Amino acid sequence: MYENSPAQQKSGLVPGILAGLAAAIVGAVLYAVIIDVTKHEYSYGTIAIGILVGFAMMAAKPAHPALPAIAAVIALAGAILGTLAGDVALTVKIAAEAGFPLSYWDAFTLVKDNIGELVDLITVLIWAVGASAGFSFVNARVKGVLQGAAAASAAPVTAPEAGGAQDASQESQTAGTPDAAAETAETAEAKAAGAETAEAEAPAEAPSSEPAPEPAAAVKDDTKDDTVEGEAIPEAAKETAAARTDAEDGELEKARS
Repeated sequence: MYENSPAQQKSGLVPGILAGLAAAIVGAVLYAVIIDVTKHEYSYGTIAIGILVGFAMMAAKPAHPALPAIAAVIALAGAILGTLAGDVALTVKIAAEAGFPLSYWDAFTLVKDNIGELVDLITVLIWAVGASAGFSFVNARVKGVLQGAAAASAAPVTAPEAGGAQDASQESQTAGTPDAAAETAETAEAKAAGAETAEAEAPAEAPSSEPAPEPAAAVKDDTKDDTVEGEAIPEAAKETAAARTDAEDGELEKARS
């Protein structure tokens, strides 16, 4: 079974046509009722039909470039249908008031035979204005959608995305060439062998000849011992001097005696 592509499904072609047809029928019926009730044709009525068709097709979010022309044709058909339906209903009403009842088919035949008298150049121009209104609304919508799509597709590719695309292309080229793949494998093996050789030839670390630092507690004890010895040395000097003094006094006494 044939299926539309995603782009065709998003163009809104079928929904837009259906929405335009529904709006044209509703507008034609309302205009025919107005003609039947008021017994007059109003140029604004056919223009309103074109505007109604344009808004209805815009609600379907159209993006297909053919939809503006289709909207104009549907709006024109709605204006013609509304005018003729109003004339038929008015003919039946006038004939009934005159005492000559007519069926709607007879009234339609009568209107068709006298179409040249009922439709003049001004009426045709008014129909064209209504069709132009429908075309303008839908065309503005389609142009906006197409311009937005063109701007999105023309957006520059960011640096990470460009780098990823280059890496992917390089990988695909490498994988697609057997000689390039073999060269890459040999290069990787050579690098691995060189790394192992460098590790094997690297000399072991020489032991450090510097003595290990002494603990802080030992340093403090040595400082304390030096301090104690420094205090003991002056006392020993005093004792030695006293002994010498006593010896000299003894020798003097012996000399005197």
